[in-house]
Amino acid sequence: MRSVFKLFWRPEGLPGDPLEAYQQLRWTRNSQGVQLTNPTPYYINLIQVSVNGKALSNVGVVPPKSQRQTSWCQAIAPCHVAWRAINDYGGLSAKKEQNLP
Repeated sequence: MRSVFKLFWRPEGLPGDPLEAYQQLRWTRNSQGVQLTNPTPYYINLIQVSVNGKALSNVGVVPPKSQRQTSWCQAIAPCHVAWRAINDYGGLSAKKEQNLP
């Protein structure tokens, strides 16, 4: 059996609910592919991410107040993204989905 532990320290008084932060992720398309924006003050640990039904591996953690550029959906239309996150208790969030024009 293999275990992985991640420890995040949060200062007191951060706004918003960390259990709902994954719902605020913004996915937008541009000429390079898909840009992922985390506008929250929380780290979001993504899991079970798929693009047009194809599962992606090792998407990982999205830091607070950050953007990540990917090469997903560069020349493919339409582009459908689905994701879940690991919450503070090690459980999985509800699945979120978004169609990108």
